[in-house]
Amino acid sequence: MTSWTPTDVSGEVADLGCGNGVLGLSLAADNPSARVTFCDVSFLAVESARTNVVDHDRQPERHHFHLGNGLEGIDKQFDLILLNPPFHRGHAVDDRVARGLFRQAARRLAPGGELRVVANQHLGYQRPLGKLFPRVDTVARNAKFVIFRCVKGSP
Repeated sequence: MTSWTPTDVSGEVADLGCGNGVLGLSLAADNPSARVTFCDVSFLAVESARTNVVDHDRQPERHHFHLGNGLEGIDKQFDLILLNPPFHRGHAVDDRVARGLFRQAARRLAPGGELRVVANQHLGYQRPLGKLFPRVDTVARNAKFVIFRCVKGSP
């Protein structure tokens, strides 16, 4: 089975909409040279990620934490961005936040960088991702979830 994330990452990574940080922590465990920036709009989520990094990463000082609207206010490019976007507003399915995060990721990725999106299959994200990235591949899928690999082209 193909890994949901690369195992040779040594640069800058963002866990966008990090929640408790599980995606970034998982990647960091397999990539000891990666530096993860955990980003979320929720103070509680960022603090939860910070606690999990301190408790579970052998090199917690290599990571950063960003409280804000996605990647806004961060002045760097990323080699890899991980995203499991929210898709509810109240009880309604609403992909506006996800689409905004896709646009932010497309702007902040280094040339050749990748966005990995973990999503429910029924959300149909392949089309909006295809408008932003020249290459969108399906890395894995099951009956409920799909993982996309979106590659940014040259500048």
